[in-house]
Amino acid sequence: MTAEQIRKVIARSGKSQREVARTLGISPQTLQTRLTAKSISADTIERIAAALGISPAEFYETELREENERLRKLVQEQMATIQALLNK
Repeated sequence: MTAEQIRKVIARSGKSQREVARTLGISPQTLQTRLTAKSISADTIERIAAALGISPAEFYETELREENERLRKLVQEQMATIQALLNK
């Protein structure tokens, strides 16, 4: 789970990071520090999810969707390469 993925979920929720921090009872700077930490704790993810009124699973679903999209593009590129080689 990356900070960027968490930011995307927050943005999709229609809330700002400032609003989420306020709901969590922390400063926006503290939230930013937690999001830029080397690893983000499950507790932080759960608290942010609660502040957004969503399930923590949505963060992981976002991560899986992004990975699936990356793999889909990779497969398309490989198929195009294979097709080009076959047409030579």
